[in-house]
Amino acid sequence: MISKVVENKINSYKEITISKHSGSRTIHCINNNDQLYGIQRNLVDNLFSKVALPDNICGFVKKRSYRDFLVPHLWNNNEKRYYLRLDISDFFGSINSAKIHDALDGLIDLDEEKKVKMLKLISEICTLNDILPQGAVTSPAISNIVFKRLDVRIRNYCRKLNVTYTRYADDLLFSTTKEKTLGGYFVKKIVGILKSSGFILNRKKVKRGKFEISLNGFIVGENIRISRKKKRDIAAFFFLYIRGGKPKNIVEILERLNDYDFRFRQKLFTSKNDIINYLAGYRSFIIDWLPQETESNVHKDLKKIIDKIQETLEEIEELE
Repeated sequence: MISKVVENKINSYKEITISKHSGSRTIHCINNNDQLYGIQRNLVDNLFSKVALPDNICGFVKKRSYRDFLVPHLWNNNEKRYYLRLDISDFFGSINSAKIHDALDGLIDLDEEKKVKMLKLISEICTLNDILPQGAVTSPAISNIVFKRLDVRIRNYCRKLNVTYTRYADDLLFSTTKEKTLGGYFVKKIVGILKSSGFILNRKKVKRGKFEISLNGFIVGENIRISRKKKRDIAAFFFLYIRGGKPKNIVEILERLNDYDFRFRQKLFTSKNDIINYLAGYRSFIIDWLPQETESNVHKDLKKIIDKIQETLEEIEELE
């Protein structure tokens, strides 16, 4: 049954084009009701999720998050830090069947002939056109397992230099109290480690920071705060909501929202539920990052946004 599903796996995926500020890209997403989805889900739950990973890996790992990716790089005892972010080009697309076989070899306890067949079948289940498709259930977990050896090598090298290292998917973040440590030689060394397993540095996305660094809507330094760009989307939402008067119906607000290019949202709003889920999700996101110091300006600022989201949600619930 599995072999038949694998033979027709192209039919299990749908192509989705995602618009980005730098252009657009097409990804293959697996259909949740497809048999291949169930097979991949079982592999993740019963094999891949059991693999122990270094604690510097924060993406696609249960009970670890983007917060865990950033927190280790906060200043310690008021010692200012210097930052370097490196990005791997075409991360999933750089992982093929050969890399999967090599990474999973030690996990399969069978005689050699059966192991070869099993590894081939697993890689067939998880790949499309011999690479990891971005929308497969198994791709995130496999990418971590494949990259595990490099993570250990990079981490060990960083420890010698007193450099903190964390990784979230294709983002590698480094920080240290000595600026020169993260210079050209350091980058060259990391590039060499990446190349040893066929990964390429995206040199257009190399980013440095003195005392702090801005990443994906967060600013990391003495503390972690949400950047103005990240908050700009919700500010734009509120502006569009009241522009020309509050909307009389859902269609009106949908038209207003879909005429705007949100920085951190690629999809169009198509329904009342879309709007509610967007606002509720943004509210949950802010709550997660709410500082414990209730008297701090950051806490007060974010609390105002939370209250405004709640008020807007209640009004939208009443619209038809």
